[in-house]
Amino acid sequence: MKLFYLPGNTCAIAPHSILNELDIPVQLERVTFSGPKRTYSEGDFFQINPLGYVPALKLSDGKILTETAAMIQYIADLKPEKKLIPTFGTWDRYLCQQWLSFIATEVHKGYGVLFYDNIPEAARLSGRKRLESRFDHIDKQLANVDFILNNKISIIDFYLCNLLNWTPEVQIDINQWPNLSRYYKNLFQRPSIKMAFEKQST
Repeated sequence: MKLFYLPGNTCAIAPHSILNELDIPVQLERVTFSGPKRTYSEGDFFQINPLGYVPALKLSDGKILTETAAMIQYIADLKPEKKLIPTFGTWDRYLCQQWLSFIATEVHKGYGVLFYDNIPEAARLSGRKRLESRFDHIDKQLANVDFILNNKISIIDFYLCNLLNWTPEVQIDINQWPNLSRYYKNLFQRPSIKMAFEKQST
């Protein structure tokens, strides 16, 4: 199994953290950022992901997953006994998918308008307010609990922790949400997450 990443703080951190948590070996392969996107052993990265972004997960049989929400579900299902994802067909599994959809579309995508320089200021302000309202929602969910889903760690938490680490880059102070801040700081101390950030720093 091979995980393609760009150095730094990208969404490749989430699947890598979960692989670490589950003690599943993975080969990391860096993608070049400047100029044509290439990899060490695979050549043109656009042959891996035609859209050109990371992460991408290549399985031993050559199949490729490119969306974080799908990728982390696949990884968690490799070791169901670790219970990072609820059992297929249960109500909790659908709640997990609901949260993953929310995080992918309302949080992950919500950062986009804040990262690009050519966005009009009015659109940037509107996007910031929308993203902050999503943090309001999550902060309420985290009142008196340590984890999002039934107060048990799951793939949701690894994905969200990855995204919360972007807040300094867009000048959002996470400390204005006390529950969210506590949650993020606790997760960031988890060895599997720290290891992913360290490994992908170069």
